[in-house]
Amino acid sequence: MKPSLRNLKDRLNSAFDSAETCRSYFVFLGLYAIAYWGDPIYFSYLSVYFREIGYSTTTIGILFSIGPAVALVAQPLWGKWGDISPVRNRILYIILIGSGVSMLLMGASTALLYVVPVFIVHVFFRTSQHPVEDSMALVFLNRHRLNFGPIRATASLGYMASALISGWLMNWNLRAIFPLYFIYMALTLMFARQTPPIKGVSIAARSPFHFNSVKNPWLLTGYVTYAFLLSAAFGFYTTFFPIYLTQDLGGSQSLLGFILFSSTSAEVLMIFKGERLMQFFGINKLLLFAGIISLIRWVMTYFVLSPTDQAWVQLLHGISYMLTNFCLIRLIHDSVPVANQTSGQTLFGLVTNGVARMIPSFLGGYISAAFGLRSLFLINSWITVAALILLIVIIWKSKERQKPDALHRL
Repeated sequence: MKPSLRNLKDRLNSAFDSAETCRSYFVFLGLYAIAYWGDPIYFSYLSVYFREIGYSTTTIGILFSIGPAVALVAQPLWGKWGDISPVRNRILYIILIGSGVSMLLMGASTALLYVVPVFIVHVFFRTSQHPVEDSMALVFLNRHRLNFGPIRATASLGYMASALISGWLMNWNLRAIFPLYFIYMALTLMFARQTPPIKGVSIAARSPFHFNSVKNPWLLTGYVTYAFLLSAAFGFYTTFFPIYLTQDLGGSQSLLGFILFSSTSAEVLMIFKGERLMQFFGINKLLLFAGIISLIRWVMTYFVLSPTDQAWVQLLHGISYMLTNFCLIRLIHDSVPVANQTSGQTLFGLVTNGVARMIPSFLGGYISAAFGLRSLFLINSWITVAALILLIVIIWKSKERQKPDALHRL
């Protein structure tokens, strides 16, 4: 064996407690590399498709507000089913199959009366995909004392690749997004079936999810509210920025793909350094920094009118979005009882990807019709200011208590 290969084998042996653990870790890397390929289609390209086939911004806003409304019902159910399932992996299989098939069916007709029910079915399945994946991965990683950062980084790399490929194919044929999404989910299912079994908790052993069972519940509520406000601002962006870029600023689908690619590229550094940054600075400072970066981003999005310059502005997305989500996922995992891990992650997803996306999507259609799409990004700036004020109050209150806190390191 060559020295370089021998050194690689020695490093792997020292990093993992067994060959099976090593194999499972790389399976999770593969899963996350593929699992996020469908996100650019749902969050960005689908709204462009709806606009191209003649839907108004008001209709698109209402349609994308229906999705989060469905999530209000679906996510608690998926969280409960994941917690009590003998093997959580099976829940993920069902989600992936339902999500892929429903997206494929969505492209069969442009009639609104057909699209709406299929869209609702699709959201019912896809809404809890990533929370269930995160719950499974964190259980495995904590069991073997491994880092979540590299696994989450592969998700960003996959998202970046999908943004470019999907954007290029949309220039060729808008309807390509539907079979593409189905293929992405099929590939994700292939990797999901190779993940190690992650057991749920039996119904008899599972304790009900109570607010008081959470460590420092009011403090965690404050953090989640902060993330909710930042996600509400992001909700305007995901639904209407693709239309704003391609319709108002004159950008192409390929440019949109490049912007999604470049904005996600900044996430990778944040992910790899996330754990170290949390240990060095503490969660309070990281969340404050993320909020300030988010504010700068929205102000610049409002004032920059060149479609190509928007690519530079949206680089700030990776820093603010990923730092906030990385910190909150870890906070929830550390503060929610083991028997309710999946419910905790899905409820967080419900707040940030459900409620926080529903209100902006619904209101954004009417606001953009009255004042133009550009006005939404000025509103985002004020929402972010409110979030920063809330976080400053949280930091002040937490310092007042001066109690040992397992949630964060001040």
